[in-house]
Amino acid sequence: MSTSVQDALRALVVVPGQRLDVAEGALLLGALDRPGVDLGPYRRDLAALASAAHERPGPEALNALLFDGWGFAGDTETYDDLRNANLTHVIDRRRGLPVALGILYMHIARAAGLAAFGLNLPGHVMVAVGMGDALHVRDPFHGGRVVGLDELGERVARSGATMDPAMPQPVDDRAVLLRLHNNIKVRCLRDGDMDRAAATLEAMVIVAPEQAGLWLELGTVHEKRDNLRAARAALERARMLAGAADARGIEVALRGLRGRLN
Repeated sequence: MSTSVQDALRALVVVPGQRLDVAEGALLLGALDRPGVDLGPYRRDLAALASAAHERPGPEALNALLFDGWGFAGDTETYDDLRNANLTHVIDRRRGLPVALGILYMHIARAAGLAAFGLNLPGHVMVAVGMGDALHVRDPFHGGRVVGLDELGERVARSGATMDPAMPQPVDDRAVLLRLHNNIKVRCLRDGDMDRAAATLEAMVIVAPEQAGLWLELGTVHEKRDNLRAARAALERARMLAGAADARGIEVALRGLRGRLN
């Protein structure tokens, strides 16, 4: 990983509150996943999008800007392509996963002076956007179309989730960034690419250093790579952050790991 990019990501996510520069965070995660990439052109693209959005606020105008004008769309043909979860590639290809397009949608909506945040909904990421009481759920993967309460209810019912579809809960921007990078992690683990999975988790613990589960997963992946010292450090961090019941299980794993190190 690039130390300077890591430091920039730490500085970005340490800001208190639910909202941060989510598009810049996604670019930094993209740079960690794509070493050596020059972020300058991508930052200029984001600035151009923000400037255009500021000139013509309103959800329908945002749809015209992002999907018609710039040609962004959900990648329905090669959905599992890892590039769909890296914002630099998404900008290059104009194709991406729901969460990546949701980040772009949040970026331009906020630039236009609108409220915009990710939603805790089953299935793929949706974005709530609007002004005041006129708040609409939008589906960035399908051209920013409005998603009504009936459809939200059907999604919730199919998933078996226990939530009120009329009152979907917002998630903070750090959770959105984790969900973006989690797509890479899951596919790497599925394909047995433990080196890239470890690098992805190293980035994720920068975004959410207080999440014991991420440190535990990182330690497990490092152990599978036979990087035992890194595994021990990650598991020790997980034990420190975990609740009492989980900490006991992590301590058992640590004892086995220490035995292998001695």
